Amino acid sequence: IFDGVDIAPGTDGWVYQYDEEGNSTRIHWNVADPIFQVYPQYDNIYVYEWTPYANLTIYIDSTLIKTAQTNNDGHVYISLNSFDLAPGQEVMITDGVLTRTHVVTSVQVTEVNPTDDLVKGIAQPGTESTVYGCLDDDCEYEYPVADGAGNWTASFSTLDVVSGVYGWAIQYDEQGNHTCFYWHVPDPYMTVYPQSDSVYGYDWTPNTTVKLLINGVVIATDT
Repeated sequence: IFDGVDIAPGTDGWVYQYDEEGNSTRIHWNVADPIFQVYPQYDNIYVYEWTPYANLTIYIDSTLIKTAQTNNDGHVYISLNSFDLAPGQEVMITDGVLTRTHVVTSVQVTEVNPTDDLVKGIAQPGTESTVYGCLDDDCEYEYPVADGAGNWTASFSTLDVVSGVYGWAIQYDEQGNHTCFYWHVPDPYMTVYPQSDSVYGYDWTPNTTVKLLINGVVIATDT
């Protein structure tokens, strides 16, 4: 019985048993403190730190949408398939014992400006977003607040926003659940297959028309 510790979600500890030489057997215990991320951009949800192998039920605006089971780490990726996640929807996830809810926010990235090392976006006026960018292991975090029109700007001072940089704009609720929006600077490349006389391009800006030139001559265009 613990007198000075309130055993609540997030609490963890160890059980030790020693022998005469001081060697010990140890077992770790914890009280699950689950949180989840919603990705309206991709219509999926990622749950983690739940009880391992928990059977979860997912409701959106009180409507049963899907069921899922966590893995041995208490994590699970949930694709909503054709369901369209949108700002203002309340997502509720429960295993019958633990329940977590989150209202999807309107945070989005609308512009990435490599010239000025800026990322711009929108959110509910007056709300703060966590915006970060990374290149390899070099990351920088900014915390812009949306103005009265719902616009925000993250200005990076140490991160050079160049091809290959990626990051997220995130808004958290009081439980730690959050809405996420992914952004990146395209770093296009191609693979050439002489055997089949074909070329594949990757990571170009979506819906952009590109030209294939060989020895300075335009061979093909595609989108």
